[in-house]
Amino acid sequence: SYAPYIERRQLLHKALLEAYPQKKGSVVLFAGFEHHRVAFRQESNFYYFTGLEEPASIALMDPDGSTTLW
Repeated sequence: SYAPYIERRQLLHKALLEAYPQKKGSVVLFAGFEHHRVAFRQESNFYYFTGLEEPASIALMDPDGSTTLW
């Protein structure tokens, strides 16, 4: 279930709105890339907010609270 990840993103959105009420903008989170010398390990913060383990992924959190994942 992706519910915990959605809730975490909502909490981050709320915290950013409270901390920076005058600011408008998006939050961009990037996953790590695969490397031929070492085994892939997802970046911890990216995984915490998305639950995705795919390399080279992107999460775009818009000011309205919606998130687009690539």
